[in-house]
Amino acid sequence: MNTEILKHIKFFGVLTFCFVLASCTTPQRKRSLAIGAGFLTGTLIGAATAPANERRELHAVYWGGIAGVTAGLVSNYMYDDSEEIEKLQLQTQNLKKELELIQSAKMIQKKEGRGKFQDSSAGNWKLFEVDRWVKESPYRLHHIDQVLEVTPDGPSGN
Repeated sequence: MNTEILKHIKFFGVLTFCFVLASCTTPQRKRSLAIGAGFLTGTLIGAATAPANERRELHAVYWGGIAGVTAGLVSNYMYDDSEEIEKLQLQTQNLKKELELIQSAKMIQKKEGRGKFQDSSAGNWKLFEVDRWVKESPYRLHHIDQVLEVTPDGPSGN
């Protein structure tokens, strides 16, 4: 009778310990720890409640597997990631819009020539008209309306 009470005390002690471990986890590891805690709890229960004429380790693994799967299924419903997924999808959409805004510049060639163009070096040059926004910081955008492309002459400068 005394050993039966000790088994129950051990069982509830281990069960309480596993719930404490599972309750103080970070959001990223909640499911894994719940499965691990469930497996550990089931293993201890299986080993403690195995009949004397059967192998304790087989009961431990059997009950550990059942408890681990059950804990995994329950944790999938308890720890819902839908809010975080929606937040990340919204952030992704905003970043795609910003990237599209920055990369959507269409270059139209206005002029082409040879020689010096204002302060640029000698060589061939092309002047393009563009409509591009460049992000300098989260709160500052620059609008670019012209791009000058200079192709310098050979190494001697001729």
